[in-house]
Amino acid sequence: MKKIGNAENDPSDINNTTNQVDDEIAMQFVSKKENDKEVEIKLIKDVTSILREINCHLIKASKFIDWNYR
Repeated sequence: MKKIGNAENDPSDINNTTNQVDDEIAMQFVSKKENDKEVEIKLIKDVTSILREINCHLIKASKFIDWNYR
């Protein structure tokens, strides 16, 4: 594999001065919209309320599902 940039003249093996096992990479995901979390919570509540009643095909009746039951 061809090396690019400042490592272009480095030998083909790993360069220990630039690659270290203990390197830490921090990533932060930033959203452009401030209300994304609010929209997501509203969608989850809407879907949950729709799914609370499921038509049971075995007994042909509506059954209440308690999603919080554990």
